[in-house]
Amino acid sequence: MEHLAYLSVYIPSIGSLFCFLLLIAKSLLNLSILENRTLFILSSSFLLLLGIFFLNMLPTASQSLISVMIFNFFCVIVLPILFCHSIYIVVGKRFSILFYIIPIIFFLLYSIWTIGKSDLPERSIFFISNKKDDVINGFRLFQFLGSPGIGMGMLSALFFCYMSLKSSHHFLAQLNPTPYFKGNMRWLLTSSALFTVATFLFFSLNLSFIHPMGIYIVIISLSFLSFFLSINLCYNIFTENFPPLKIISDITPDNEDEYLQVIDKKKFEKYVKEKRPHLNSHLKITDFAKDVGTNRTYLSRYINENYGMNFSTYINRLRLAEMKELKSSPAYKGLPDTELIYIAGFKSYNSYQKTLEKLNNETENS
Repeated sequence: MEHLAYLSVYIPSIGSLFCFLLLIAKSLLNLSILENRTLFILSSSFLLLLGIFFLNMLPTASQSLISVMIFNFFCVIVLPILFCHSIYIVVGKRFSILFYIIPIIFFLLYSIWTIGKSDLPERSIFFISNKKDDVINGFRLFQFLGSPGIGMGMLSALFFCYMSLKSSHHFLAQLNPTPYFKGNMRWLLTSSALFTVATFLFFSLNLSFIHPMGIYIVIISLSFLSFFLSINLCYNIFTENFPPLKIISDITPDNEDEYLQVIDKKKFEKYVKEKRPHLNSHLKITDFAKDVGTNRTYLSRYINENYGMNFSTYINRLRLAEMKELKSSPAYKGLPDTELIYIAGFKSYNSYQKTLEKLNNETENS
């Protein structure tokens, strides 16, 4: 059991490293300011997690006890803030700078108090020790230097867990009851719940020594939970499984529907009718998404959900409708199809034929 507990710590370490590298690669793309900010916040979180796992497992950790304890407390204070901040950005809420200032003051007070302590307790924050009386070979309990650290850390962490859960729930409650939102956007609430449970598990390590098997169970549970939380967050952010990021600072009765409905169907179809983006033969889904103020993942799912087809098929259907109008227009009377297809937005006559054949086959089958 103790070996399993020891090895389980490497699982979230590998997960954090993988997520960190993946988000760094994502940040190299041409993204919006808010998207880059979200990636930076989450990347910083994974970097702090890596710091916790590796720093505390160094053989020299016990020789630099005060430094390790201060770093661990910094992570305990900052990680919930970073997580909550990322949730706020996704749901479109403004994150107050006071949410950073107050916990940082806690951290500074704790650091001063820790450095001034001359008598260190026998059990300290999670670090490797070679003493035979350790609870687990290679592990120490996640214990802070007395009640001030535990109190401030728990107060701050649980507050931001509550704010994350509240924001996620409120966001989902206001969205349209469509399969996309009710299914795919639940990851926000799931992530907030997982983070809250992980926080309780972390602080329960201070009590887990009451039962001989308690420390093993908590460490294994916390390791696997941290891994799944990291993968869940990273996957949904990397695949852009969220509405377009925007900060909603002032919502009035006039623009409320615009914020609560990310893509309004009437406005969407009005844009297609007036701007006619399908006439551009080199149209990409990223260009279309940018014009309607969303991202490619949400746009693709929106079209699939509302029109029952993928983006490419939807655009080609618009081009077929354009071809029909061109043929009936006196201005283009006499022009052969080989010329009209380019005006309608098709790249080639072959592309036009394939689209037409696909439509005819679907009509016959129906």
